[in-house]
Amino acid sequence: MATDTVTLGDKPIDVDALFAPLQKALGKIVIEWGTLQDDLGQLFAVVMRHLPDGMHIAFSAWQSHSNDRAQREMLRSVASARFNPDQSKKPADALLLEIEWLLGRCDSVSEARNNFVHASYTMTHTPNGPELSSSVFFGNRRSKKLVDKDLLADADKCSRNIHALDRFCRNLVASAAFGKPLPGRPQLN
Repeated sequence: MATDTVTLGDKPIDVDALFAPLQKALGKIVIEWGTLQDDLGQLFAVVMRHLPDGMHIAFSAWQSHSNDRAQREMLRSVASARFNPDQSKKPADALLLEIEWLLGRCDSVSEARNNFVHASYTMTHTPNGPELSSSVFFGNRRSKKLVDKDLLADADKCSRNIHALDRFCRNLVASAAFGKPLPGRPQLN
């Protein structure tokens, strides 16, 4: 496999090697996010399991949406209807509060995830040599949000937050499905 190189002055730059750490970090974000969305689907199914064929119907409904945010809104709505049907419980069911907390954090983290996944990146020339940066030349709004950021450190933080939310979600599934105690909320960065 040929490597992509450019020459800066008289020095060849291995562009593939320069981009490799960011590509790995972005891959982690994508994989963690996909796992989290699947586990949110399991939580959705557990919330709906009281219906005849509820799990089958729930997974079918969950997969009918191609938009992650729409899936989360569907879970939010179904959980509210299931655990606080007349909207009068004060305080609301503890599991519902935890699901709402989880979904709120997923909405927040999705912004960082979307910035990383949908930004464009470029090699910039600095006095210290070539570096990666978000590419704002064509006006990419996601790239603009990453200007002056430590891309690798922030991508790692995003990935760790997604992972923590996924573990919390899995524990909520166990609480809802098997009556286990509600998990403690994770600390996010």
